[in-house]
Amino acid sequence: MSLFSRHVELYEFGRGSQRWRYTSSDRVEIYDAQPFSPEAIKRGRLGQSAQEARSNLEVTVPLSISLASVLRPFPPTDRIVVRWRRIRKSDGAIRGTWNGVLSDFSERQNDLLLTCQSNAGAAATNGLRRCWQAQCPFALFDADCGLNPELFRVDGVLSAASAQTITSTAFAAKPDGWFVGGFIKWVQGTAVEYRFVVGHVGPTLTLLTAAPLAAGALVSAYPGCGHALQICHEKFNNAPNYGGQHTIPPKNPFGPDPIF
Repeated sequence: MSLFSRHVELYEFGRGSQRWRYTSSDRVEIYDAQPFSPEAIKRGRLGQSAQEARSNLEVTVPLSISLASVLRPFPPTDRIVVRWRRIRKSDGAIRGTWNGVLSDFSERQNDLLLTCQSNAGAAATNGLRRCWQAQCPFALFDADCGLNPELFRVDGVLSAASAQTITSTAFAAKPDGWFVGGFIKWVQGTAVEYRFVVGHVGPTLTLLTAAPLAAGALVSAYPGCGHALQICHEKFNNAPNYGGQHTIPPKNPFGPDPIF
């Protein structure tokens, strides 16, 4: 095999407008006018299978790469897209490609093992999510719900923050539990981070997962929804868009009880 018939592998990770580009080559590779930095990267076997786990791509990267600082200590909430390409050096022809998302990673002594899920696997669902049910199946602020989240946003400067709790006087303006089931968001570098809220008492919110926040940070909080008609009407004034069947009888007329 001649030097010009060699192939190089290119790895591109993306999050919003951010990009991290690496190559397993021993030098910087330029492809499509973009530089790919040489790193000690190795990957597992590529294949297709009806079993989702066997279609995953495993990539081992050193802890020193810049992508590792994004994943640690708190993984981002936005998806990180992954694109792998095998390029022939002589003419830049693509000899292999794989596209997916970063689904998991594990930190080892000297490296990170990235588990990447194919786009087909990431798009798979468990079936229809709408049923004949009393509670509303819509996600708050989605297209079916129809509410504008910015009309319910509460901005607050944090007076205190720990791994999973944040405090701001702005949150105390709402009754306890107002933000439970909702989320917070803030700007982290060039990206926007989110955390789910599981507790709200006075000025303090409890988060589902840890967040790298500190006192003085500006955070936007959004309320949660209990998916009941009364909450939809009283909290959001959105009963016309309620997606549940609130007239369903609470007792099954076809059940074993002879009295209905």
